[in-house]
Amino acid sequence: MFKKATTIAKGLALLAVLVLVFAQLNSWVFHFKLWGSETRTTITTNGPTTVTKIEPIVLDCRARVTVHVPVSGAKYYRVHVLGLTKTYRDDEVWLAAVGDVDICVRGGANVQELKTGGWVVTIPAKAIVFERPRVDQTATMNSVGYDKGWFGKLTDTAPWVSDNNHMVPTAMAFAQSIIAGSNCMSAAWNPVTTAIKEAYRQQATAKHIDPQRVQVVFDGSPDFRQHDGDSKQIKLKGYTLKADMRRLKCQVQPHALTAKQGR
Repeated sequence: MFKKATTIAKGLALLAVLVLVFAQLNSWVFHFKLWGSETRTTITTNGPTTVTKIEPIVLDCRARVTVHVPVSGAKYYRVHVLGLTKTYRDDEVWLAAVGDVDICVRGGANVQELKTGGWVVTIPAKAIVFERPRVDQTATMNSVGYDKGWFGKLTDTAPWVSDNNHMVPTAMAFAQSIIAGSNCMSAAWNPVTTAIKEAYRQQATAKHIDPQRVQVVFDGSPDFRQHDGDSKQIKLKGYTLKADMRRLKCQVQPHALTAKQGR
């Protein structure tokens, strides 16, 4: 009786292993819906976003904001058997993305030259745009952590299995969509205005104008929500990107502003 029960148990265990193997093979190669397997990935922020540096620049734009975005993601592999859903593998990724965005004055800034030799620069709110949010991949890769779990480590040793499940580049793309979001842009706005003023003073100095005779006036506040919809534009099958800009926390690191104040 005991031997019979043992044989049945071994048979059921073998059947379960075969079902999982076939389901996994299907997800790798065949992609037949009849197997009832699926993968689902969630990418989200993992803590507050931090503005670490605000600096004036004298290029086509006037200031650059450096932002750190912690991101985590999980990819679940599930199989449906006899009405039951079993998660047989889960991969995790985490990274601290380092990126920046340029604060530009695009058309509409009025530079009035004074007879005394100085400038009065008036910048309307609608002229402020947040351009080219980007992730520094080299700096970010140092923070990447990845865990496949025991099943992933076991199955990915097979020579025909790709080790790339696209989670890291997707997490970076997601972080890029957060960098210029309304939370960080509004939190950094006051020191950003100082950086923009310093950029105009540097430009005046290059033209041999006394920077103390340069006055910069902001007419209102910009549209901070210019990039709040960027994460929704990332269209990847099987991926869920979670970022609620209304609740996303962003903090400005002390001494992030590099511009000289009080000049």
